[in-house]
Amino acid sequence: MKLSVKLPASFTIILLLFIAYGLISVYQLKTVFNSETDLADNWLPSIKEIGKLAREFSNFRRYELNLLTTASEEKALRFEQIMWAERCASRLAMMEAG
Repeated sequence: MKLSVKLPASFTIILLLFIAYGLISVYQLKTVFNSETDLADNWLPSIKEIGKLAREFSNFRRYELNLLTTASEEKALRFEQIMWAERCASRLAMMEAG
């Protein structure tokens, strides 16, 4: 075969390989996008709700410690009121979560 036939044939083959590689890449990106959408729509809101619950329980435990270590009766009453509000907030957060 002559070089004038081999050269365009080899460039055509390389071009077809690049096109095939591009199409496969686009297909794989669609798969990645679908996985990312699943994470954003299903998993992330759940993680945010778990974070809210953890924060509410941490606040409650902190106020409980303050209640146990306080010497003043009025501070103890205030911490009891705050703990009651935190308890209601954590129950509300648990009901919203599921």
